[in-house]
Amino acid sequence: LIYWWLDRVEPEPFRYKAAAFVWGAVIAVAIALPLEIGMSRLGMDEDWLTAVGAPVAEEFAKGLFLVLTLVRARRVIDGVLDGLIVSGLVALGFAAMENVGYYAASYLGFDDSVPYSGTQLATATFVVRGLFSPFAHPLFTSAIGIAMGIAVHRDSRVQRWLLILAGYLLSVGLHALWNGSIVLAGGLGLLIAYLLLAALLVGLGVLA
Repeated sequence: LIYWWLDRVEPEPFRYKAAAFVWGAVIAVAIALPLEIGMSRLGMDEDWLTAVGAPVAEEFAKGLFLVLTLVRARRVIDGVLDGLIVSGLVALGFAAMENVGYYAASYLGFDDSVPYSGTQLATATFVVRGLFSPFAHPLFTSAIGIAMGIAVHRDSRVQRWLLILAGYLLSVGLHALWNGSIVLAGGLGLLIAYLLLAALLVGLGVLA
């Protein structure tokens, strides 16, 4: 609803917004999952896969929609706000599908070291992902969206692609900060990362 409200400034056709969400929920998942499985089979351990591998694969899969939009339907993204909206909808689609997997796994008891499963663990997972961090993925991918919104106004093709690359790397960095915080520093690390990213999210809202 927030992204729909922002889009009212310069409304885009519904099909583009729907395509962004569906790409995130279906295509981006279908791209990221094999990449992560491939990294694991090549020997990347679970901590590195969580902290670095997943951010690299998932931000690539989400950001690819924006790149294809720039190439094939450039008028859809003609500024920073459009970039934020499109990247946000892609990321919300991805997060929605990811949450389905997390909730199901939590209910079934995906980790033998956790003494809870069923409704208790599924509810706890919903609180963490659905209530306390619903804008995590949109925040990460917003860096690509902002970069894309700036890039469309550059005449130099080299500058455009460098901006997009910088946005992608920043998205990966934000995602890696979130994923890697708990791997490197446990609960305290996650809390610090959460507060930093929350402040960034407020700044993003002011910018929007």
